[in-house]
Amino acid sequence: MKTKIKPMSNPWFVAMLVIFNLVGMAYGYYYYQDDLANAGILDYIFRPDCPNYTLLMAICAILIYFGKDIKWLNALTALGLAKYGAWTIFVLSVFPEEFILVEPLLILHIGMALESVVLSSLVLSFLFETSRSKRPTR
Repeated sequence: MKTKIKPMSNPWFVAMLVIFNLVGMAYGYYYYQDDLANAGILDYIFRPDCPNYTLLMAICAILIYFGKDIKWLNALTALGLAKYGAWTIFVLSVFPEEFILVEPLLILHIGMALESVVLSSLVLSFLFETSRSKRPTR
């Protein structure tokens, strides 16, 4: 019988995940500071997409750890992490000359893409458990 590994129940894993995401979020907002200097309030919501999704990942990790996770927020966060993680990896790989500090940005966005896999597995396991529980019994 296989034992399932549940990384989100490990306090050290969750703490490191939250810390790394908050540091990444802070660096992301710092990276966008020139863009946001003369921006309206809606720009703060939509322009710094990667930092916003790392903040959401930190929130989701905390909520999951304490058993208060919000399924739609997990799904939205996983989707955003996958989209912006993969997109930025692609852009940095194709146009590295357009960016400063390409290697750290690449590493951070690979981390975002990997986090989307962890969060997606939780979302998918919830969906499959829900669909199984709704099947009629024979």
